[in-house]
Amino acid sequence: MNRLYKTGLAALAAVSLLTAACSSEEPGTLKGEFSVSATQKVKFAQGNLQYDPATKTYKLADNQWTTLSNTKYSFRPKAEDGVIDRIAWGNPDDPYTPAETFTDWGQKPIVNGGDKPGLWRTLTADEWEYLIISRPKSTELFTFGAVNNVKGFILLPDTWQLPNGMEMKFIPADSLNKSRDSFRTKRTDPTDYTTLNNYTPEQWKTLEDAGALFLPFIVITELGGKTYYSGEYWTTDDNYNSIAPQEIWPKRGCNQSAFRMAIRLAKNVK
Repeated sequence: MNRLYKTGLAALAAVSLLTAACSSEEPGTLKGEFSVSATQKVKFAQGNLQYDPATKTYKLADNQWTTLSNTKYSFRPKAEDGVIDRIAWGNPDDPYTPAETFTDWGQKPIVNGGDKPGLWRTLTADEWEYLIISRPKSTELFTFGAVNNVKGFILLPDTWQLPNGMEMKFIPADSLNKSRDSFRTKRTDPTDYTTLNNYTPEQWKTLEDAGALFLPFIVITELGGKTYYSGEYWTTDDNYNSIAPQEIWPKRGCNQSAFRMAIRLAKNVK
């Protein structure tokens, strides 16, 4: 049986402001603090990174669930595609062409993220692995769901308390295999975990205020009459972070020239 966490009986109050829950002192920064090593915590950006060729600037999506770009693995954006959020690896000066050596997008000013260079950074593959696999109580700090009908992956901060009136379901422990470098749901478990939790924008605002992080799936593949969802997020290394309801690979090798993926920037908690 799914573990169901439910607290309080009060009805969810209406929320008029649905933009990301960010500090006025840290524009574009979510509230939750997440360990990415035994000694370092980060806060994440309010949404995936976007590039606007008209102004040649980067910005953060207004909401965590926002995705723009074509969902096909083979998608190769061009300037005429307009604003994009599937970007070539490690080349912030030319987001359409992958670099041979990595340069962090966080070195560029992010217009709604402080608008100064060097405020943000990209996680390493080891940091993604620690966050998803090795963090204390890691299986109790991730799940799947949909926000505003967009499916994706939910990560919870180190110190998590479910807000009153909210519910959140998790993958049953006996349906989850954990290896050194991945989580996988057992092949004998037919559950569609993309529908495990469903939140309206108003409900997600409550969870976001409590520190929750949502990474939307950016690739949707139709194969053999089935639909497969995955989130592909860049790291600083020769790896990418691959998230799907069936398996989670915080460190997955790839040929950077072959892919255009999403970016969720972070900043160190000092």
